[in-house]
Amino acid sequence: MGRFQDRNRLSISQQLERIQRSRIIPRDTYVQITSAILSGQTLSVEERQRIIKVLDDIKLDRLRIEDP
Repeated sequence: MGRFQDRNRLSISQQLERIQRSRIIPRDTYVQITSAILSGQTLSVEERQRIIKVLDDIKLDRLRIEDP
């Protein structure tokens, strides 16, 4: 799998920032960010921190996973 980016070619950080504002994360994006962390994909410190924050927000019911 290549670097995680959305269809609009936003950076990981930009996409995760947008997700945090909307409070909804598409299931395929959730799978991608989880895979990025678990596979040891090369991520910047900022990208890793944002992914962890999004995963924490899901766990705390601040973000909702939604099927497209």
